[in-house]
Amino acid sequence: MGVSSSSITVVLDTLITLLEELSRQYKNVQGHPSHILYSELYILELIGECCTTHWERVNALRARARRQEDDTDSDSDESEARFQESMGTTAQQQKQRRATRNRPLVRDAAPEALPDALLRRLVDMIKLFSRPVQETFVLPPWNILDDVFRNMPSSDVNDEKALLEESNGTAQTNGIGAGQLLLEGTEAIDAYIREIVEYISYSNWPRLLDYLKSALQQASHQVSGKDSQSNNLSEEDRNALVTLKLMSCYWVDGRKLSIIIQELCGCFLHLRKSFQTTVATVLPLLVTRWLERNPKEFMELHSLRKRLDGGAETLFDMSNTMFDGGKRKMLLYPFQTSLLLLLPDVFEVASNMRENKSSSITKKVSFLESLRKALRNRNETSIYCLTTILRVARHFPLESEAAILSYALDVQEEVREAVFRRYSPGFDAQSIDKDLMTATFVSLTHLSFESCIENLVPLCLSPNSPQDFKIAVVCACTHFARQSNSAEYSQLYQKVSEFIRATLKVCHKSSRAVVFLTYARVMLSV
Repeated sequence: MGVSSSSITVVLDTLITLLEELSRQYKNVQGHPSHILYSELYILELIGECCTTHWERVNALRARARRQEDDTDSDSDESEARFQESMGTTAQQQKQRRATRNRPLVRDAAPEALPDALLRRLVDMIKLFSRPVQETFVLPPWNILDDVFRNMPSSDVNDEKALLEESNGTAQTNGIGAGQLLLEGTEAIDAYIREIVEYISYSNWPRLLDYLKSALQQASHQVSGKDSQSNNLSEEDRNALVTLKLMSCYWVDGRKLSIIIQELCGCFLHLRKSFQTTVATVLPLLVTRWLERNPKEFMELHSLRKRLDGGAETLFDMSNTMFDGGKRKMLLYPFQTSLLLLLPDVFEVASNMRENKSSSITKKVSFLESLRKALRNRNETSIYCLTTILRVARHFPLESEAAILSYALDVQEEVREAVFRRYSPGFDAQSIDKDLMTATFVSLTHLSFESCIENLVPLCLSPNSPQDFKIAVVCACTHFARQSNSAEYSQLYQKVSEFIRATLKVCHKSSRAVVFLTYARVMLSV
């Protein structure tokens, strides 16, 4: 790791060469013996850590240079004050927000660009361990929080079967095949790849953009009738699908996000269905990761009531023709919601802050209204979309005049009622996904921490509340505990610890261990 801090090119070249030698004699990764695959995954992890280590050093050196230029000996309190000021969050604003946001990872210094030949080899290695997003895949609820310990999986049930089938008959060690290893390591592999792609998308942005453009050209290419009936992907299509999937990991600012949206607008209607599905899956992650890393840009966008360039409105309108059937709304609605986050004027009309004079905005406001109506039936897709809006609204101080904050404050009680609604015994109530409950609890806590402590927590932890409510609170605590401002949630931790102690106290001796292990597993699994 230490060598990569100053000599990243040499380190990457050495590690990639080793990966190439290990995989050279095999047709694909599913045919690798498990002992080879273990080594390859370890090297992939090393590459990700080396990229992260080098990037951290680059930013540390830049920060040191800035301090020297300022020629000041400011203490840590002054440094923190400057940070809060740059993020638009003074100490007074923090108190009014009640629960501040996590301190974002500051990486505003670009590392030196990698040589084109080395970059191409690195991207080829990434693609070797990546799989396209399946057409049946929809974003899981915990993507709202985009927890660093969890990443977008590349497989679903059908994908798992395919992996296992592809690895049948291949070399195994100790009875473990490559397909099984890849399935078990999906989240870890995605985490390694995310680290690498974040790095190269910052250091080699022009080249990564060229790769994306080439993938979109391939996606727009219409295949012959015979090929379109085949279930097997061509190598060119597979590479293009993987390239589009990697877009979710790009480290972008507002300008780069605008460029990507503009590229998508130019070809979206011409993309084949599988490629449209991939774009609809990964773009929400790209948008939310942009605004989480660049909250100041996002806040300025809404404070100045200025749309992001690139054509988010056009892409929203194009997407209305994407899919038919209620099931695909699970994919389409989060995609459209992420685009609305870039259109402040839509929320101005939706929150009655100004009169609407555009039929285009009317359609988008109607979309938001349809989400609110669907809450009455506890529709999970609508809850997902509106919780996403609650989540991003936490970036604004409560005295902000941003329309998206006003809209979030208007809708929060409706979301809370839909997710944490109590039902009478024997009533056939639709259950809500536990991860979605957790994401909603976290988002509501950020908007009003005091209300959460006084009302929502007692509701969820009461003896007659559903077990899912209690698990959501415990999961939320594990999320808050991993944040840079974790100490601010001490009141919540205290409430939960009191609940667990009280639960153990009233349990019979034989069941105390079961209760304790249940909550321990919850905390360790998230």
